[in-house]
This record gives sequence, C-alpha cells and structure tokens, in this order.
Amino acid sequence: MTIGLIGCIDPEETLFDGQTIKTRTIYKLLVDRYGASAVKCVDTRQYKLRPFSVIADLISCLFTCDDMIVLLSSNGRRVFFPVLSVAARTMKKRIYHNLIGGRLADELQQNPRYMRYLSSFAVNWVESRKLEERLTRLGLANARYLPNFKTLHPADLNEVKQMEFSEHPPYRMCTFSRVTEKKGINEALLAITQLNEKVGFSPRHDGSSGASDSAFATLDIYGPIDDAYKDEFEVALKSCPYAKYKGIVAPESSVEVIKDYYALLFPTKWAAEGMPGTIIDALSAGVPIVASKWPYYSEMLEDGVTGFGYDFDKPELLLEALEKLLLGEVEIETIRTNCLNHSRSYAPNLVFGEIVRVIEENMDINFSKSI
Repeated sequence: MTIGLIGCIDPEETLFDGQTIKTRTIYKLLVDRYGASAVKCVDTRQYKLRPFSVIADLISCLFTCDDMIVLLSSNGRRVFFPVLSVAARTMKKRIYHNLIGGRLADELQQNPRYMRYLSSFAVNWVESRKLEERLTRLGLANARYLPNFKTLHPADLNEVKQMEFSEHPPYRMCTFSRVTEKKGINEALLAITQLNEKVGFSPRHDGSSGASDSAFATLDIYGPIDDAYKDEFEVALKSCPYAKYKGIVAPESSVEVIKDYYALLFPTKWAAEGMPGTIIDALSAGVPIVASKWPYYSEMLEDGVTGFGYDFDKPELLLEALEKLLLGEVEIETIRTNCLNHSRSYAPNLVFGEIVRVIEENMDINFSKSI
C-alpha cells in the first residue's frame, strides 16, 4: 500500500504559510502512521520553475498509488485538476481533495468544468460548513465538512485559570500571520496608535524604535513578510512607536509564544479567507481574538465569548473592538477558558482520524471487490 500526497510540502521547512503548514503536517502524520516508504510525495512548491521534475513525480505517483490526498492552491487546482480527474475516471484512482481556503464555490461558478473534476474525486473535504452547504446547493454531491487542524500542544486549562494578568498597561497584543496588506497589518498598527493616543499616551519623539515601555497597548508582529509589501510595511511600522516586528516562529512553537499575550489581532481584509490556522493557534493558547468578521468568522469565533469582532467592510471599527476588550467590563479569564474549549474542535486526532478512516474504508471496499 502506498498513499500519494500532492501539494506544497516544502520538506526543508522554509515556508510558513497556512497551505504549506497543513500539507506538511498531513505528510508527517501519514509517515507516522504508515512509514515513509508508504507515502509517495509530489511537492508542488514552485512547480512553474521546475515543471519537468513535478511532472515526473506526478506520473510516478499516478502509477504507484491508488489513493491520493491533494491539497492545492487556486492556481494549483487549475493546473492539476484536469489530470487528476482523468486519473480518477479512467484509471480508477481515488482522489481525496482537501481544500485550502474558502474560494471553491466561487471557482465552481466561474469555471463550470470544475463540476466534472470535483465530482470525479472520492471526496472534497472543505473546512467550512457554510461552504459545504453552498457547494451542495450548486450540485456537488461529494463535498464534506472537515475542519482545519494543527498539531499543537494546547495551553493547560488550570494554568490559564491561574494566570494573573496585570490590570495596568501596557497590554501586549500580537498578530501571527503572513505580513501582507490583505492581512490588515496597516489597520492593526493604526488602531494601536489611535488607542494609545485616545487614552492619553503620546508617541515618543526621541528617535528610538520599537514598542514603548510607556504605553497603554503594544503590538508585536510575527510572520513572514510578503516581498511586495516589505517597503510599505517598514514605513507603517516606523509610524507606530508601540509596535515591533518579531520575526518568524516555527509552527510547533506558536502556542508557547502566543499564550503570554493579552490578545491576538486578526484584522484580515481578504474576502476569500478560509479557516485560518492562526485562529487555531490563539484558541489553543487560550488567548482572546479581536478579528474582522470575514465570511466564516462565526464558524470559529463568537462575539463576547472568544473575543470581539467587527464589520469586515469597516476596518476602522477595529479600534472600537479593542476598546470593548480593554476598556469594557470583560471577564478575561472566562474568555481565555472559552478559547481553550473551542480549540478542541481542531484536534489532530479527530481530523486526521477522519482522513484515515475514509481512506482505509475505501481501501477495504476495493480489496473486497477484487477478491
């Protein structure tokens, strides 16, 4: 038995975007369960720069594996779906499409041929119940809900309950995502500056850099900086004397880093945002989340329970949401406990366990038919 895995695996672990982290996590779990020799990989990282290598790996995978898990970006779906659909229909290969992001229904409406591709697969796992329902209404019969997940060690509930957070500033905030314009980093920096000024803290004019020790709230920014955003980010960061860029953190260390913050900010402006891994990080750390209400917000977060949200189309309301958390009558210990309870829905044993169950069930059925 050999299982194929097609997606951006990046075994050198140089990439830290959500797609790669999820694909690499599934690879490691497959190896843990079946052994490295039983997992055939097609690493699609920078496939346009090494097409012959990727094509050779894909051909080998198609002739070696009857079962293949596929995790692709929007561009990757356009390239690989036609080939995988032919393999499913003519070679009887079982394709388990594990969707990343929340754009598939829009893509299906824009590209009607996707219905033929998706319908030929064994299953299309999607991270949102709303997306599953929408795809079903469009006529796709094999869309199934399977939440995003990460292999994390959640903060201990008793430890969180015993944590004593200062009732005095500075209140430490963080972002933990790719550093891009679409992730709302500019808005986060502006809101932190406005918040400090509103409660009576003024920016320093001593020429120094980094977050001030004399502040009501500070912001630490983690994550890889998008090349196209680098110059704009540097200017925006300098404009906020209460913020620092703290670099990239290994995915497995996210909870340990985030758990000491008062809140995580997620002011995304990306309409196609799916079920972000950074939200799972914060929930697992027991840290309140202040986020824009992207289309799937309500499936992961709850206003006043796990933190506070604001209208996706009104980024200026981020400041108001921060004020609710920091200046309102909020039981921070209760919110932190709620976050930890919500994190259980994204446990790897549940999600990966379902992946294994479906694949092995199909293997058994196929084996029985062949006897």
